[in-house]
Amino acid sequence: MPMTYAEHERKKKSPAVCELFSLRDLPEGENIMVRTNGAFVAGYELRGILGYFATDGDRNQTKAMLEALFRSVPDVSMRIQFRYEISERLGDLFDNYVNEQRASQPEVTALDAHRLRMWREKEQAGYFFENQLQVYYVWDPRIHAKLYHSAEQNRKLGGFTLSQAKAIQRARKEHENFRAEFESILRGIEGSMEAANLGSRRLTTQELFEALKHAQHPTRRDHRAYVPPEQMIEYRSARDQTADASILNETETYLNIDGYLYDVVSLKELPDATFPGMLQNFSTLGFRSWSAARW
Repeated sequence: MPMTYAEHERKKKSPAVCELFSLRDLPEGENIMVRTNGAFVAGYELRGILGYFATDGDRNQTKAMLEALFRSVPDVSMRIQFRYEISERLGDLFDNYVNEQRASQPEVTALDAHRLRMWREKEQAGYFFENQLQVYYVWDPRIHAKLYHSAEQNRKLGGFTLSQAKAIQRARKEHENFRAEFESILRGIEGSMEAANLGSRRLTTQELFEALKHAQHPTRRDHRAYVPPEQMIEYRSARDQTADASILNETETYLNIDGYLYDVVSLKELPDATFPGMLQNFSTLGFRSWSAARW
């Protein structure tokens, strides 16, 4: 059925949720995301630094290591995003505990069942907290090429052709060259993170896919596997598979996504100093179930 002009204008004003994502593709086996502007994204899960009981010397050494980490990052072509989340839940810890049980004695299984029931009651009452710290490196290869590549290299990547096959081959070769350069930059960053004792672990393609869905619905854990669009019976892009929520309402002060109200707080000035345990105040807020993210 043909679409009227009024319906077309209405569709442009209210696009689908997946069209709002700056995600282009999740290449299989490459552990990266490709954004709509061509930028590459790699994510890491960090253990963090336990600085509450550290001495002044230990904190100064950690500060020097972090400064070395930031100096290893390209200053113009790469951006860093941190995500720190605190939630009143334990995720899949109980399910993993049950799956790892190997005891067959009835006394032991009865004791474990009692412990699980007690732990679940405490989790529902908000006794447990789950902390997650992740860092994402967003690298724009186009800006990097303009700054660090020669004019001859940029000419080889560019050009115009009417052949569809040659255009696809050139785009694939360009992607492989950029990905190899991105991986070489990440090797240096990973070494700096290991020196800073951050306990980094790179996120896989499946974990990046789950992180995108979890950001839309903080209390729901969907472990559905990501399927490359080429392997599906009906083509579904990565953005289409990632969209797992609906925007119910949008105002000037908040955004309602699947019944959760999202708001953004901006700081005009950074604090003069930071102290260990500053984020501990978040855990004393009187919310039944909530998630806080810091980018």
